[in-house]
Amino acid sequence: MLRKRRPRAAPARGPGDGAAPDAAADAGQSAGDPLDKVLATAIAWLARRDHCGAELATRLERRGFGAALAGQALEALRARGYLDDERYAREFVRVHVARGQGPLRIRYELSGLGLAKALAESTLQQHAQEHGGWGALARRVRQRRFGDEWPAEALERARQARFLQSRGFSPDHIRTALGQYAPDELEAEPPDEA
Repeated sequence: MLRKRRPRAAPARGPGDGAAPDAAADAGQSAGDPLDKVLATAIAWLARRDHCGAELATRLERRGFGAALAGQALEALRARGYLDDERYAREFVRVHVARGQGPLRIRYELSGLGLAKALAESTLQQHAQEHGGWGALARRVRQRRFGDEWPAEALERARQARFLQSRGFSPDHIRTALGQYAPDELEAEPPDEA
């Protein structure tokens, strides 16, 4: 025989019996200050994952905070070191390179997030200089997907080229990955080419 469950009533909480204080009161700030509320929301988001300034501003404005208030919060977060677009761009590039994505796709996604074009370019160039260039990455991505054998047939070369193109590599990087450049030409590739 099945018995019906009766819902339990939640125990009443008072000020001294372990009720969790809100974040603003815990930090010793007044709960009525709108900047404190924006900062608490932004810090909670930054605790989950890193954001760039433009992305965080957009999220705050969508949440209903004004642009001026969001701007003040971003400046306070930058002053505290919680928000750093350069750090975000370096980490973004590192993660997406580990996924096997090329510079064209990474640049497109960085610009979609609202990062400055100059910051995106310098971060991509710095990564290419430190890690052997984008042609070498395209070659590693091709080998990981298709193996060590070079494609002999034109159809197979075209298939592999389309794969690398979808990953965001330029035609020069694709030619390098498919073995159409000699190894000495690979060394001569300028590191700032993205």
